[in-house]
Amino acid sequence: MEVDTTLSPRVNSVQLAKTMAITDQATALVEAGVPVIRLSAGQPDFDTPAVIAQVVNNATN
Repeated sequence: MEVDTTLSPRVNSVQLAKTMAITDQATALVEAGVPVIRLSAGQPDFDTPAVIAQVVNNATN
């Protein structure tokens, strides 16, 4: 028995999220040897500067 695995036209019309497009572009730049700081999705690839962490800590206490 064969199963139809095609998706409906409505599902096929869904476009890639902008954050994913930016992530893909950043990945391509990194692979091309360009230094990139990724801020498009997820966590940044560097620690929060201590002065900013202190300001936030002071503001929440």
